[in-house]
Amino acid sequence: MRGDDLVSKVVAEWTAKAENNLKNAAHTLKLGEDCPTDTVCFHAQQCVEKYLKALLVCLRIDFPKAHDLSELIVSTIKEKKVIDAKTDGRIVRD
Repeated sequence: MRGDDLVSKVVAEWTAKAENNLKNAAHTLKLGEDCPTDTVCFHAQQCVEKYLKALLVCLRIDFPKAHDLSELIVSTIKEKKVIDAKTDGRIVRD
């Protein structure tokens, strides 16, 4: 599998997992007063974590096996890479 194909596959996997966490959070919220808010918060945090990891993979930035959102955000910022829509999704430096 080519490098770009592998990156796309891994990004899709992280994104699918993030979407599943979002669905779980949204579904649980429908319980109203019986809603276990800790469960909603857990799935929301997991969703954000997985979307961040998908972004890091897309930007080809190595990241630690961590669940700390701030650490993942710092990993993104340190590289100063952005995806510019004007470049057809190619990665450009800031």
